[in-house]
Amino acid sequence: MKRIRILFISVLTLLMLQGCITVEVNTPWNKKSSIRKAARYTNHIPLTVEQLRTMLSTPDSTHTKVVIMYDIGCSACRDCFKHYPNFLSQHDTSRTHIYFVQTTCNDFDRVDALFARYGINTTLYYLLDDTPAFAATRDNDRCYVNIANHLCGRTDLTAPTGIPHYYIVDYDGSITVTQNIFGLPTKVCTPNGCK
Repeated sequence: MKRIRILFISVLTLLMLQGCITVEVNTPWNKKSSIRKAARYTNHIPLTVEQLRTMLSTPDSTHTKVVIMYDIGCSACRDCFKHYPNFLSQHDTSRTHIYFVQTTCNDFDRVDALFARYGINTTLYYLLDDTPAFAATRDNDRCYVNIANHLCGRTDLTAPTGIPHYYIVDYDGSITVTQNIFGLPTKVCTPNGCK
C-alpha cells in the first residue's frame, strides 16, 4: 500500500513538473516530439536564427519591420500581450510588417488561443535552431544575447538577456534591438549607444 502511494505521488509530481519543463525549455529530449506536434499548426512557420536574419536584413523600400520575440510559457510575455492590440493600432500595417516569433516549438494551442483572445490575426513564426549558441536550454543563459548579436551583426551586446523583446528593422535592412516594458518599445540601442 505504501509503495502504491509513493508511486502515485511520484507520477503526479513528474506530470506537474513535465508541463513546466516543456513550456519553458526547448530541450534535446523533448524537441523531436515538439516538432512533430508543431507540424499540425500550419499557421506557425518554423525559422532558424539564420533564416530570420536573412528575412529581416533584406532591404524593403516600402515597409519597416517589427519583430516581437516571446514565449507562451513566459509570464512576462503573456502580460505583454494585453498591450499588443494598442501597439498594433499605432502602426500603419500597410507600411509595417509585424512578426511574432515564439522562441520554442511548444504549446501552439495556447498561442492560438491568446492571439484569438486579443483579436490578432497574423502569420506566426517560431524558432527552430540546433545551433548551440542559439539553443534555448537551461545551460545557455546567453541564448537571446547571442541571437541579438547575430541578427544585428554585432558582438558587443549584453542586453536583452531575456524575453520579451523587439527588433526594429528600417527600410535599408538595418536591425536595431530595443528594450521594452509592458510590451511597448521604450529604449532603442544602436551601434552608437542607447537612447
